[in-house]
Amino acid sequence: MKDSFVKRFLLTCNPWFLASTLFLLLGIYLVYVDPKLAGKDQTQMYISFSSLQLYEVLCLGVIFLFRRIKLFYDSVFLVVIISLLLFVPFITFNQALQYEDSALELLGYTALILAALKLLVLKVGFKKLNFPWVFMFAAFLMLIMNFALPFIMRGLNLEEDTAGRDFIYEVFSVAIPLLGFIGYLAMHHIKGGKEVYKSKWLPITLFQCLFSVTLVNLMSVMFVYDIEYKSMYYAVTLLVSGFLTLHPVIGLNSVLKRVILASCLFVALTMLGTDYKNLLALVMAIILLFSISLSDKWMGLISFSFLALLALENVPFVRMTYAQMCLIVLLIALTMHALQEESWSTLIIPGLLMIMLLVTYKVSHTSLLIFSSLSYCLLLVSLWEGSVFKREVGFIISLALLWSFVGVITHMQTGWKETFFIGLSVMAIQLLRRYVFKIQQPMAMILMSLVITLLWPFEQLIELLEEQSFSIIIIILSFVIFIAGTCVTYSKRVRTIDPQKE
Repeated sequence: MKDSFVKRFLLTCNPWFLASTLFLLLGIYLVYVDPKLAGKDQTQMYISFSSLQLYEVLCLGVIFLFRRIKLFYDSVFLVVIISLLLFVPFITFNQALQYEDSALELLGYTALILAALKLLVLKVGFKKLNFPWVFMFAAFLMLIMNFALPFIMRGLNLEEDTAGRDFIYEVFSVAIPLLGFIGYLAMHHIKGGKEVYKSKWLPITLFQCLFSVTLVNLMSVMFVYDIEYKSMYYAVTLLVSGFLTLHPVIGLNSVLKRVILASCLFVALTMLGTDYKNLLALVMAIILLFSISLSDKWMGLISFSFLALLALENVPFVRMTYAQMCLIVLLIALTMHALQEESWSTLIIPGLLMIMLLVTYKVSHTSLLIFSSLSYCLLLVSLWEGSVFKREVGFIISLALLWSFVGVITHMQTGWKETFFIGLSVMAIQLLRRYVFKIQQPMAMILMSLVITLLWPFEQLIELLEEQSFSIIIIILSFVIFIAGTCVTYSKRVRTIDPQKE
């Protein structure tokens, strides 16, 4: 934010104009709470409407006067004031238009036409004013939206009690994000100049003023019709504002952009959650796009993981609560961190998260919880680089010993299925890493995985031997001897082969 517009305009704005605007708005508010005017909707509307129109026309005249004598900062400040006041009449219509009154309706149409004319006068009369036509289009859309809100709500409120609530929901889920998207696209058309009326911050400020007044009007409508302000409405407002600040034209540094993106992620996860999963998926897709542009791999990983889990949730046999989804995404992120750092200290939190996740799936055996957590840690250790094994060999062997000991206890308490399949998975990865990818894996660790894997087959073999005759045992033993002899002969032959002769 190095533009002179920020440094000078915001700090040197004319206090007389600012005070005058504040007193005008205070006076309009007092008109609506004045006990002498209570119940006189037409009178209140005429007073506030005429005061606003007269004040805005006065501002327009002074703008062109100041432009002529080159008082550009004051003239631009008055442009901002007009943009704030344009939509105020529609806010004051909300209460009055609950009742049938043709005179007030005519006043609403008059306010719409006058507001559009004032925007056109500013655009055409102040030709060098940096307010591109794309922004004008967005301003007209917001103008129509502010005009239509009171009339639509009155009709819906008369038809059905819930229709108004559903309409407001659609406004926040469709209209407000659409306005934000148009504003984001419009920022691509901004070209800044040295003069204050050509500053790139002027159209951004004007858009934000119009957008803010639109939100105030929405809140006013909801207050009049007693509509509850849901967390989704807060989330959409904050997210749209946050995403707009990430546009390259704003010029924030990468650190601040990452902070804003992380804040958007937090808002989406805490305020959207399970009730608005479609909207959550859209927000995660947007965060993923921003994270790619910022080369933020962690934010990209988290948003992509949420998108994948939200997609998996549509699969019939997949069952996940929102809490489980959050735990899985956090586990994925911490797993990637542990694989990157390759340090025993990074295994603690993923191990604890695995226990928490299994508890949500109603796993109650303490030994199985601990065994699963240790299995996950051992699996991550098996994926470390070979050089790390030499440095951490003591820790790795100790972890494998503890894992195998807990595995034996788990096998005795819960049965064979969990220990067999977990042990087989761990051993398979260790064997692949050692013999296929030629990455060091301690033989002691592999042997312990083999022990856990063979617990069930060994148990089955004992039961078989107890039930079968001695002849069956001899037959089985012949097969074992044959397989062992084949392995020994093959390995001996491989060692004696001369590669050059082959």
